[in-house]
Amino acid sequence: MFLRGATYSRQRIYPISSLGRPAYKYESDGSEAEYWELPCCFIFEFSSVRNIRRIFPFDSGAFAKGRYPPYIRRMDLKFFEASPAPEAVSRIIGAFFGNAASYFTLKSKDREKFESEFRLGVFDAELKALHRLSLEKSPSSFDDRRFSIEVQTPNTLDLRLINPLAVIAPQIYYDDPDFLRHVETEWACVPLGYPIYTFSSDKYYHPVYERVEKFFKDKGYL
Repeated sequence: MFLRGATYSRQRIYPISSLGRPAYKYESDGSEAEYWELPCCFIFEFSSVRNIRRIFPFDSGAFAKGRYPPYIRRMDLKFFEASPAPEAVSRIIGAFFGNAASYFTLKSKDREKFESEFRLGVFDAELKALHRLSLEKSPSSFDDRRFSIEVQTPNTLDLRLINPLAVIAPQIYYDDPDFLRHVETEWACVPLGYPIYTFSSDKYYHPVYERVEKFFKDKGYL
């Protein structure tokens, strides 16, 4: 089963790499943000996450708070819990988006293609609702967390033991030589900074996405 509670037994295996994407809450009031309010992003190898307990195809916290549309929030969260196997992530990406690049830009398969590909019937409501959610255009109530694949683990990700591949942060942090040295030597990862202007915090999501995408392309992930 792809989704434990859904009547979905026609699971396909997709040779898609597990690829993450940034996702943030849109809570800005429009005022100029201080640098410590700005978004950061840590990129890790997927294998760094051990002892996976649960995987959801969206932000379960936003679901629990009723932020999603009525057509899906009236369902039980347990219906959307995927297998805790690591390959479940690539299967979700393959089933709904087809490839990693489409997932990164949240361009899911169109409805007819998705439903015909998996021969969905009237009792596959959970999968149809989830696919519809993937087509939403980021209303502020649930923003781009609507299809951020959530991986839950009780383990702590200790940066002294598990190094990130890259860290995206406001350039002001990398202007500090001690922090820059720590990122490059202690964490042995790529520092990716972005400039600060007189913008509200929500205007800085774009440079984070831009730098993540470039990093993925440089590494051949996209």
